[in-house]
Amino acid sequence: TEIWCNTHIRRHMKIEIGVLIEHFILKFLRLGPQVLPPKRLSSTSSSILNDLPVSLLPQQVCIINEVKTWFQTEPRDILELFLNFDQVDAQSNKKKFHLLPSTHWKITQQLCGAFCTLAEQCTDIISEQIRLTRKDLSEVEIKSVGSGNSIQLHSEEDLREMTHVREGARFLQDKCFEVIGQMTKSLMLCAAASSGANYDLLSKLRE
Repeated sequence: TEIWCNTHIRRHMKIEIGVLIEHFILKFLRLGPQVLPPKRLSSTSSSILNDLPVSLLPQQVCIINEVKTWFQTEPRDILELFLNFDQVDAQSNKKKFHLLPSTHWKITQQLCGAFCTLAEQCTDIISEQIRLTRKDLSEVEIKSVGSGNSIQLHSEEDLREMTHVREGARFLQDKCFEVIGQMTKSLMLCAAASSGANYDLLSKLRE
């Protein structure tokens, strides 16, 4: 965030920023909702993740909050991100020195996609937890009317964990919606401000 929000540093470290976003922020978001310790969520070949005793939810929320601050102060920064890492450069083939085509990164597109996917995954978790809770309640009702069948209910510890997972997924989903809304708002403000003669000012974002 410090690198991105400092316009002088950002102008001279665009390649480094792209690498950091792709290999740190995007990969962290693509782990899925970390509402439980990693080894409890899915099998992974990473010994580092398997050894973590706690969830990575606070770290994911921190990343989302940081990305949101990128565009809160200066909405046009969303355009700078797009113009430098997503836009197809029609003149790129004519340049003698071309380090990395921006179309190979699509940073803005990947960020939006990662946030939307994470929000959808949170919805799946919330729905599953609600389904399990309702199933428990219905089984309690069956047991209360004197059914002779043996019914295995979740323990109190299981119920506490289900509540923790559900609330964590809801909180993470809200954060995803916030950053998606901020990015959309920034694009709308830029569209309104770039009409007419102001359109020529956008070319300076690539300097």
